[in-house]
Amino acid sequence: MSIFLNTKLLTGNQVNKSFKNLQLLILIIFTSLPILASSQESAGLSNQKSPHETYEILKSMSKLPNSDWTSTYMKIKKGAEEGYPRSQYILGRMYYDGLYFDKDKKTAIEWFKKSAEQGEAESQLIFGMLTNEPKEKIFWKTEAANQGHRTAQISLGLLYSTGSHGIIKNDQTAYFWLLLAAVGGNKQASDLRDYVGESLSNQQRIDVQNKAANWKPISNHPIKYSDDMVSPRVESKKQTSDITGTGFRVARNAFVTNNHVVQDCSKILVNGAPAKIRSSDSKNDLALAQVALPGPIAAIRSQRVSVGEPLAIAGYPLRGLLSGFNMTTGNLSSLSGIGGDTRLSQITAPVQPGNSGGPVLDYSGNIMGVVVSKLDALQTAKITGDIPQNVNFSINLGVLRSFLDASSVEYDVVPSDKTLPTTVIADKAKGFTVLFECWK
Repeated sequence: MSIFLNTKLLTGNQVNKSFKNLQLLILIIFTSLPILASSQESAGLSNQKSPHETYEILKSMSKLPNSDWTSTYMKIKKGAEEGYPRSQYILGRMYYDGLYFDKDKKTAIEWFKKSAEQGEAESQLIFGMLTNEPKEKIFWKTEAANQGHRTAQISLGLLYSTGSHGIIKNDQTAYFWLLLAAVGGNKQASDLRDYVGESLSNQQRIDVQNKAANWKPISNHPIKYSDDMVSPRVESKKQTSDITGTGFRVARNAFVTNNHVVQDCSKILVNGAPAKIRSSDSKNDLALAQVALPGPIAAIRSQRVSVGEPLAIAGYPLRGLLSGFNMTTGNLSSLSGIGGDTRLSQITAPVQPGNSGGPVLDYSGNIMGVVVSKLDALQTAKITGDIPQNVNFSINLGVLRSFLDASSVEYDVVPSDKTLPTTVIADKAKGFTVLFECWK
């Protein structure tokens, strides 16, 4: 079976019905693949046709009698050599199918990889199918799926529902990808979605549906695979982590948490997926983890905060005692911590073990801080003779933004100009709030 999708094509017989039809087909090609004077222009394929559609049209035209497209093919090759990803994809297909060039699967894979690394979703999917390395299969299919590629989303749904290629079977993740793939009315995706959904509880389905509703595709961008960037989810010999905390997605594949949550860990999982620490700041207790996980990105609030503002904290507290996502509310009670520490803010929202590193959200559901600690009630009672109530602390917005800037993270900054119901804030937070687990 071909790894490439079937596309409705114009056949040679249809083209030869009249010279007018041939002119029309040539117009289609020149609209999709400008063959202009410079190689840069000749490689500048427009977005009117996908690379796959453009190649299939070229393939059909090569079957025309007395046709010679040598100059076209050579300009495609030149464009590919000059680094144009759509040309690289088409050249890979030409080598894979033996169109003009001799069949050469190895060379085809090399061109697909070059195109994939420049963000071409079609090439990312194909390279993910052709590579023999399981980690790369998952990585590149996820990259394509994150761009909204339906076939890649279906492929990931199948992988997670069956637990193949070293992936731990995860019906919730499978359901997520199949939900997205089914949006366009794809029957295969819809049938698989319904089948996988039957294994989930009603609440699990609702949680995944909310996450899928908040998902947005990313634009294509250059990226290179490295072995420590992401790996298939595998069983751990030690099933229970030593430390758990919370974090949140601030950019694609970038998650903030507290440094003390991930410090000196031999293994870190974020929502069950292996993570790598990209940067950390022990003084301000912040860390940035890198892991390929789909989902919405939290926005950073642009305005200054004020004492008395309502807020909410989201996270996964008391792991093993409480189940799943949790959100509590309170107010910003002070712009400084103990001893006037201006790096911190004081909040009244209840904080429990496991909340560390979680987002502090304002009335618009935007980030206004990071949960860091709660006052030691017993120790304070020994000193003051009274048990403190609702005295917890968060890392303030300025410190967070400075850390992200120093870590070269491109994050979203938005004004908080609309007050949302707490139920809406909770649904929003579920999409970007994650569980951190650390094994020492």
